Amino acid sequence: MLGVQYIQLSIRRGWCESVDYLNKTELETLPELEQKINLAKKHLFLLFDFATLSPQEMGLNSSTFSWSTHIFDVVHDSKQMIDAKMRQFQDSLRMRRERLIEDLQSYALQVSY
Repeated sequence: MLGVQYIQLSIRRGWCESVDYLNKTELETLPELEQKINLAKKHLFLLFDFATLSPQEMGLNSSTFSWSTHIFDVVHDSKQMIDAKMRQFQDSLRMRRERLIEDLQSYALQVSY
């Protein structure tokens, strides 16, 4: 029984850490990265005044700058997956609780006879 409790605590701890990490990423890390990308854009625009970039360099820079728009979609999808799993776990827990109540009522009837 102790092993089962340890596994349940480990799963819950891992789950909470994942949710906390996602929230921290969305609220702290991504805005910081976006600021850094905007600063890099300003530096790149300054560089355009003094140098010509090759098509390959332009492609690399454009993928770097467009990354920030795609990451918010990834965070949104991750949140949706977390919400779906949470609902799934809650439904599973509800069913297990109902089965336990039914078993306890059955045991109570057996003991009362």
